Amino acid sequence: MHPFFLFENLNSLVQPFSDVSPYYRPFILHGEPTQIDLFLVGINPATSVYFSDGVDSCKWVETLMNHQLYHKRYSSNGPTRKGIQGLLNYVKIHYSNSILETNINTYPTDKAKYLKTPSIQKAVIEGEYRFIKVLVAHEPSLIILHGQYTTKHFINLLEKNQWITRRSVKKGMPIKYREQQFPHFTFSYPSGKKGNVFACRHLMYFHKGNSYQDFLNGITPFLKKDLL
Repeated sequence: MHPFFLFENLNSLVQPFSDVSPYYRPFILHGEPTQIDLFLVGINPATSVYFSDGVDSCKWVETLMNHQLYHKRYSSNGPTRKGIQGLLNYVKIHYSNSILETNINTYPTDKAKYLKTPSIQKAVIEGEYRFIKVLVAHEPSLIILHGQYTTKHFINLLEKNQWITRRSVKKGMPIKYREQQFPHFTFSYPSGKKGNVFACRHLMYFHKGNSYQDFLNGITPFLKKDLL
């Protein structure tokens, strides 16, 4: 087991910011708790789970360690969840290692725009910090971002941490053009390891026709490489 998945570490990562805050959701694990080299990244979780719902941190950690358990207990089964699952089903055909589904901000809100709510700003800042902890713990070689807002936010995060230089990646580029680049861009972690970043439209649209097929074809050769 990778040290990241020790219960003490995970218990710390999910703890609410305050007594009235929901649990953080730093990831959902697809596979075994080994080193993860592929992240699927959105902007933030939509489903809020509270201690007051009768869910203690042990049960919450247990749920995040098993994507099937999460789907059974908490999935909304809405368009975004269906799209995420659709992309992951494709990835798992070509990629044999474990995958981490995560978000740039681990603090849950019904809609991403609510991350700007003034009353929760400290909790939101902490939510981004916890994502960085997850990212640094694994340093994945493959990162798939879904959504233009997600992509811009990720670029900002890399700039803020000086992992890329300002203006080295175009922030104004439409997502349809980002989706045609394999990878969209690369960067180096503090250790020197390289991360390959791919970007596509928000996955709430994934189930509509075959409009993502060119993107899937483009990432497939990278999925087949043993990058660990």
